Amino acid sequence: MKAFDFLRYGAIILSVAVMIAGIVLLYPGAANFITGSTGRGTLEEIDFETLVLAGEGEEYLVCPVTFCRQAEPHEGPGIYAVPASRMRDILLNYVDSQPDVEIRKLDIINRQFEFIERSPNLRIPDLIAVQIIDLGENRSTLAIYARSFDGAVAPGHNESKIRRWLQVIAPGQS
Repeated sequence: MKAFDFLRYGAIILSVAVMIAGIVLLYPGAANFITGSTGRGTLEEIDFETLVLAGEGEEYLVCPVTFCRQAEPHEGPGIYAVPASRMRDILLNYVDSQPDVEIRKLDIINRQFEFIERSPNLRIPDLIAVQIIDLGENRSTLAIYARSFDGAVAPGHNESKIRRWLQVIAPGQS
């Protein structure tokens, strides 16, 4: 009986090891995800003024060209008929309502925020950085950047993510 239990537990352990190896082989970023690595080493904080895009298709940037001086944005943002403080409140309320989003950085004074958003099923992380820019007279704009940690993302992944965030946090373009 003990020999049978030993074989049964050995078979279970071997099966689990084979499944993990299969996941790692079938999904290119799984090894980094399983070990908790982002696949890009240390994750630096985003500074929109000095941001340089990697050009790997794993990122999307919406930013005023005068604000993002070293990166060519994929598109420019609108000008919104809300004060920067209201846009910040909308952003933080949105993040609070999202179970798959965690706060990485909150710089209330400079209105710069960074979040990690994980896909609902595979829990693959993406970085979302937002800086709200006060234009005075109850107007504001923003810079928003999404970057995947894993190269195995569908085309347009980060663009659609940015568009979803913009629909919520940047109301009423003027």
